[in-house]
Amino acid sequence: ARDNLMYFASLYKIPRGEAGRRVDDLLELMGLSDRADERLEDYSTGMRQKVAIARALLHDPPILLLDEPTLGLDPTFSRQIRNLIRELCRREGKTVLLTTHYMEEADALSDRIAIVNDGRIVAVDTPSNLKAIVKETELVEVECYHPPPDVEGYLRALCPNVEAVKLIQRDEAAGTPSRIKIMGGEAEEYIGVIVDALRRRQVRIVNLQIGVPTLEDVFIRLTGASLYRRPRRG
Repeated sequence: ARDNLMYFASLYKIPRGEAGRRVDDLLELMGLSDRADERLEDYSTGMRQKVAIARALLHDPPILLLDEPTLGLDPTFSRQIRNLIRELCRREGKTVLLTTHYMEEADALSDRIAIVNDGRIVAVDTPSNLKAIVKETELVEVECYHPPPDVEGYLRALCPNVEAVKLIQRDEAAGTPSRIKIMGGEAEEYIGVIVDALRRRQVRIVNLQIGVPTLEDVFIRLTGASLYRRPRRG
């Protein structure tokens, strides 16, 4: 890792003495000092991601663009990367532009969030202001196995007063149930209908709860029209 960073420092034309000090500081910041002289091919995915961030910081840019930095990482390394991003903002004074599909990550890290749908920004605000959009909305979340592919349209047809139905598929083979989120309407009026309908479709329900909407639910609310629109013809 050290040689890799020194090579990229030379491409930025950083004097060798300064580059050495900067590389040492970055390796310490990334928590890689004790393995700095190992080959990158022996690093885990999370460690390589840290090296990639260190490379981007070599020339001390004021703004850092991170494109889904925790994608494919296990929970331990994902947490380390998120903590690192916080450190870059608080200790190093960096401005970080972060793209992510993980709403919990955006909520935890961001001062301001832009929600993008079909290439268009549909909302920009602080996390708390965005969540206020759905503050009074009831949310039903069903954890289940084997939901049919058409479950979103199927449940919306049965419960026309709900605002949105979203299927979030997970790795069921690994034991993680999929989730169905139903937003809006009077939950007490349609919970029984939904449970009966899912059981008729051979869906195995493992948990059902009425919860507090999250940033993920804001995304569903703001992009709901595109989730259920009919494909164009012709």
